[in-house]
Amino acid sequence: MPSVPAVLSGSIAGAVVTLPLHGGSAPLVDFGQFLLWALPVGKFLFNISAAAVIGALVLASTALTRDRPEYARTLNFAGAAAVVWTVVSAATMVLAYLDAADGVASGDLFGAEFGLFVTSVGLGQTWLVTTVLVAVVTMLCFAARNPVPVGATTLLAVSALVPLTLNGHPNYGEGHEAGMAAFGLHIIAAAVWLGGLITLVVLRPALSSERLPVIVRRYSALALFSFIVLAASGYLRAQATIGSLANLASTFGILVLIKVFALVVLGFIGFMQRRWIISRMEGDSARGTKPFWMFVGAELLFMGLASGIAPVLGQVDSPVPDVPVTYSTLAERMTDQPLPAVPGLQGFVAEFRFDPIWFLLCVSAVVFYVVGVRRMHKKGFGWPVRKGFGWPVRKGFGWPVSRTVYWLMGVVVLLYVTNGSLNVYRNFLLSAEVLTQMILTAVVPVLFVAGRPVVLASRAVETRDDGSRGPWEWSRTVSRLPLAAASLNPYAAAGLLTASLLVFYYSPLLRWTTSDPVGHQLMTAYFLAVGSLFVTSLRRPARGPTSRAPDPLYAALGMTVFYAGLGLALLSSPNLLLPEWYGAMEGPWGIGPLADQQLAGVYVMTIGVVEGTLFSLALLRRHPLKPVGALEHEKITQNR
Repeated sequence: MPSVPAVLSGSIAGAVVTLPLHGGSAPLVDFGQFLLWALPVGKFLFNISAAAVIGALVLASTALTRDRPEYARTLNFAGAAAVVWTVVSAATMVLAYLDAADGVASGDLFGAEFGLFVTSVGLGQTWLVTTVLVAVVTMLCFAARNPVPVGATTLLAVSALVPLTLNGHPNYGEGHEAGMAAFGLHIIAAAVWLGGLITLVVLRPALSSERLPVIVRRYSALALFSFIVLAASGYLRAQATIGSLANLASTFGILVLIKVFALVVLGFIGFMQRRWIISRMEGDSARGTKPFWMFVGAELLFMGLASGIAPVLGQVDSPVPDVPVTYSTLAERMTDQPLPAVPGLQGFVAEFRFDPIWFLLCVSAVVFYVVGVRRMHKKGFGWPVRKGFGWPVRKGFGWPVSRTVYWLMGVVVLLYVTNGSLNVYRNFLLSAEVLTQMILTAVVPVLFVAGRPVVLASRAVETRDDGSRGPWEWSRTVSRLPLAAASLNPYAAAGLLTASLLVFYYSPLLRWTTSDPVGHQLMTAYFLAVGSLFVTSLRRPARGPTSRAPDPLYAALGMTVFYAGLGLALLSSPNLLLPEWYGAMEGPWGIGPLADQQLAGVYVMTIGVVEGTLFSLALLRRHPLKPVGALEHEKITQNR
């Protein structure tokens, strides 16, 4: 198996080539020379073991069949790699302490100072959280065997890489949040790509000649997506850390060029794999084995080269000077971003704040939807389609144009909310934060659900018959979970949305979302999901003996009343939400925080009441309420 030799050869080559170029900070008195080599090696082993765990879990969740030997072999490999990951993470945490300290205390003082480092210093806290998460992942790798727990373990393993993105990124200047997001996407995509390839090599003895092309083709789709994310996030990072073409001649620039060269070669190898290797393996499995090993060995070699350079690159000073940005106002210092233009029509149209994560998700949503519509058209799916809302339907096409328009409109609105002016003003104005949440829960979900993505996926995505779980199988699995099924009840969905909004606005979650990039990302995804769940529950037809047609109507009316009450509370309350944040900003642009909160109340009342009224009218049109006498007559007729 060439996986370990190839990765180590490439990594050693990268380290040998680049360590002499190391131009970091001055060495420590006692451990400088040791840390010069030990810390990059520790980070490299951390990256490789993390990639092995994540790649194995991703393949087990998306490409392998539970009843086959390959599944158990993959999870056993993930568990063994997770043990290494835990040990390396703990060791690297100690090395990070030695690198940050001005020497090492002896005796009892070492334990005290190390404890202070992991509990009070940001870098130490990051490594401690990471090590704890990795240890939990290790236990779950040995305990989880069912697909759902394995999928949850995969998400936890990916999240274990997130804390290091907060302290492990270089200087990004004013675009620090976008830089951290790009850095996180970069290391996660690299872990999936490299780890999946290593897992393929480990699995090769357990895969038959007929099974190998199937798994390789599924991995190739993951690798293609990872390559796109790596290239895009790498470009963003290079733009922020290099600055100009002249800086490519620096030590940092040379290392980046080596990584670019490795990525280009890997892209070419992946292209050849998809166009030639897989087809040859499917046509002649015996003759396709040799080219498979040749390309796998070359791909692992260049991946090892890039992985070996990565930790060294983190120790080299960027040519862009790390000069602290000076701000003139308290609001700018609190938010760590420059004060945008005065809020108004021009500001809400012209201001822009790039978010790589949501930009990638929006682009992916458009691409996958359009590809799904084209694939359904090629398959010849068609059923009687009624024209709705005045949108024409192409004859014989079978998919209303209106659904595509609704989906694209939802993506555009989501892109504006996450990358436009609301993302700029939300840290300064409570009204912008509230407007963001209202659009995520009451506007975007309506457009997305009207696009009927689940119906499109059921007809466009190819289902699997070997027991593995692809995108469609996972969507079916999640929808059939007891909690998900219960949440689709209109009353339960309305209660969840109501409780979520109350907890968000009247708990420390509002402060966490406002001041922490991770909190903002999680809350954005959560409210989008909860809003979509509520809208879906209203559109579902009544089923079962306990379900009644008026239930969605009553749930919609209840949410309308809640939105009106919440808006009225914000509009009339003399108490300011989050006064230590919005009240301490001294009213940027001369806008008082209480007046801004009242504007937030107007947003809640307007959007919430309009949405609830429209839903109520639509539900009444679909299910007109019957008089009590008619209901009794219908009940007697059914009993007869």
